[in-house]
Amino acid sequence: MVQYTRETLYEEVWNEPVSTVAKKYGVSDVAIHKICKSMDIPVPPRGYWAKKRAGQKVQKTPLPKTDKRSTITRYFSIDRKPPKPEPQLMDILPEEEYKALYIVAGEIEMQPEGAHYHKTIAAFKSMVDTWKKDYGKLDHYDYRYRNNPPPELIKTVSDEGRRRVYRLLDSLVKGAADLGVDITDDLNLIIRKETVPIVFSEAKDTNDHVLTKKEERELAEYEIRKQKYSWETKPNIRKYDHVFNGKLTMKINKDYVFRDSPSTKIEERLDEILLALYKASEDVRIERLRREEAARQAAEEQRQREHRLQMYNAEVIKTNALVNAANDYETACRIRKYVEHVSELLDSTDPKKQEWLAWAEEKADWFDPAIASEDPIFGVRKHEESESRKELKTLYSTWQL
Repeated sequence: MVQYTRETLYEEVWNEPVSTVAKKYGVSDVAIHKICKSMDIPVPPRGYWAKKRAGQKVQKTPLPKTDKRSTITRYFSIDRKPPKPEPQLMDILPEEEYKALYIVAGEIEMQPEGAHYHKTIAAFKSMVDTWKKDYGKLDHYDYRYRNNPPPELIKTVSDEGRRRVYRLLDSLVKGAADLGVDITDDLNLIIRKETVPIVFSEAKDTNDHVLTKKEERELAEYEIRKQKYSWETKPNIRKYDHVFNGKLTMKINKDYVFRDSPSTKIEERLDEILLALYKASEDVRIERLRREEAARQAAEEQRQREHRLQMYNAEVIKTNALVNAANDYETACRIRKYVEHVSELLDSTDPKKQEWLAWAEEKADWFDPAIASEDPIFGVRKHEESESRKELKTLYSTWQL
């Protein structure tokens, strides 16, 4: 249960913006405006807070006498989620930029009807007009349509709605140009060097479908064929039409939403939209820094993994070389032991046997990595290579030498 008292709510809406008061009560600013109206509480006019923050003199409207009730009670579910906290602009911006923003917000106005659009908006409009001329009348199943899908703004907003969007964005870019506000080719706004995504959509009404001449002809042909062939299938014609109704919605970075209401168009809230863009730019900046930090950490982790991989492979190569050299040494030791045993059995006066013993000793020295002698036939043995690479094989062609 939330209870609103007339005198208390009056002081609150004149001490802080309605959007801030609304968050205290956990409701929307539209709800606060409705409650103030029902209790005959005056609220600050547009531009009031911008002028006040800029140091300009402002007038507070007195609380009038009324015969309306002085308290209102509203009930909400206990599961109602608390509103998401928004960044405070005074904590985000330097003092001079903060003051300049509120001066611009208090003075920003819609550009006059028929004014030339900002060059980027004009280029986007030209692109949309060209698409409509070339592909707009094609069937959605036509390969030319599928290969050239419509811009998002065509799918989500009517022709009249797009004119409102162009004029709204044009007014924001031109009105806040001194603050460095700019626009991208796909109609997102650049605030404080951050690209703030903006999505426009238009609500639709559901109406009974009105048959086209083609559909009437298909139904008539079906009725004729049905009398002859019982298996004929009735044409699949939709029952309802979903028609744009002119009610625009503007979403700024998914968190800040402005909608047309019965009494107010979003164009009349340029000052609020500009402030929301600046708040959203901080959200975008924080998210960008988070992504950059995540990317940096991922790159560092990858660098460390690659470094560990290099160290591991280097150690594998070094250890295998040691094992291969040790195997050669073991072979040299076995040869020497064998030569010693044979020399005890052979006749020491036989020249051929003495020649063989000398040859065998040389081969032992060739296998021994500590001596690493060069063999006249085999050359220098590469002790650290694998056994398969060092294996002595019979050659069958001179090109193998």
